[in-house]
Amino acid sequence: MAENKTFTVQLFSRPEAVDKVTGTAVPTVLTSSSYAANALEIVQLPKNVFHGHTDITWIGDVWKRLEGQYIPPFLLHDSKIISFHDLADQGNPLRHLVDAGTIEVITLAEIFDGEDGERLLVRLLNDGLKKHFLSRGLIVDGKRKRAYFPRAPEGVRAISYQGRMRRARRTVVKTRTSPATGKVTYWEHEALGYQFRNFGGTWSLLLEPGYVFTFDGKKGLLAPEKINKLSTKRASRDYNSAVLNDLSFWTWLLAGGATSSFNLNVSGEHLPFALEAQDSEIVPSEGLDDDHEEDERWAVVAAERARRTAELTSFDVEPGLQLETPPIISISAQLPTITINDLRIPPGEASDDDEGESPFDGLEEELEQLAEEGRLESESADLEVGGEDNGT
Repeated sequence: MAENKTFTVQLFSRPEAVDKVTGTAVPTVLTSSSYAANALEIVQLPKNVFHGHTDITWIGDVWKRLEGQYIPPFLLHDSKIISFHDLADQGNPLRHLVDAGTIEVITLAEIFDGEDGERLLVRLLNDGLKKHFLSRGLIVDGKRKRAYFPRAPEGVRAISYQGRMRRARRTVVKTRTSPATGKVTYWEHEALGYQFRNFGGTWSLLLEPGYVFTFDGKKGLLAPEKINKLSTKRASRDYNSAVLNDLSFWTWLLAGGATSSFNLNVSGEHLPFALEAQDSEIVPSEGLDDDHEEDERWAVVAAERARRTAELTSFDVEPGLQLETPPIISISAQLPTITINDLRIPPGEASDDDEGESPFDGLEEELEQLAEEGRLESESADLEVGGEDNGT
């Protein structure tokens, strides 16, 4: 072999598996499965952090002193204000809350070292992500670490977006009505749970699609114990493909349509992206008779659609900051994926055990009943709180 006069050939048999019943060999098939992780890698963090001594001891005083101003993400910790934003920058309102002579610039590694340091970093990143969500027009529940869309002025809210394969349209807020009365029982909001995690030195943003249920389409959450049951039962219908579509949607929304990476809007300089009104809710014949041409009739639709789109984008977004060097927190806009090849016996026909009653039969009725109970309990709790405030 060293002189290249001989060679060795190895012959392999076709991959087979033995049928346990017949004892004969049957050919296996190669299947490929693709998996996506529900994590977006943070590809860039600011190198420096700024902190300065403050006389403020309660975080609520920060909002009082800077009322009406956009406040960048910050921490109030150990009598100091900590921020990615330069506390000496004239465009940063936080500079009014610190002693200018105590402002220091330190590296990210210095201040966020160890477990306690990581917790501080997560708090600061959470505040930055909250600002980003708000600029997208979402409601943020910071305590439960989730964000969701409020109802549109006319009710149901839908968004057109670029899906994995094609343009798609998704209803992110919908009503659930009672068959008996026709009235709205509760509102169902698509929501996104979030958390920042450190994986071996690499920080990532974990995404967890879910649902929020309200009785007013905004912040009127149903009773907590009912929310958990509603969310669990509603999510039980979401299989792998649906969850992947959810992740793709929320990634697109966070990235504002960017395909490689995006920067968190921590300085408030960007306005929300356009949310489209629903054509199905616009009556093209409004104000016109049947003699009008089709293009003229749909011109009315276009005008009304533009007006409603303007309503949908009129969120209360605070004015942005004019900074010399705004910090950059850049996050990947791509979900990590992996493809696994597997050899297996071809699946046979479904057995009789697969047949039977669907586990989701009657789910809608149970959801409505749970929502109604939750709404009544929430209203009762509000009345009790109001009675206590009034001294009753």
